[in-house]
Amino acid sequence: MISSFSQAVPTAFKCSADARVVLADDHPLVLIGLQAVLQAEPGGEIARAAPDGATALAMIRAHEPDIAVLDINM
Repeated sequence: MISSFSQAVPTAFKCSADARVVLADDHPLVLIGLQAVLQAEPGGEIARAAPDGATALAMIRAHEPDIAVLDINM
């Protein structure tokens, strides 16, 4: 069993400790789950979480995250 997200992700795909992330998904449980997984990892910050694409674009423009995790079927 994988005990943390960092064990499941190859080293080449890990974020730096200062990565800012915007999450976007129209399913609240998915969004909450992604936030929980990312917040459990040391370092980084979730700049914002958006429930729709328009809000996500506004957040990306305003916060200039290093990473945006988007649901492409929103």
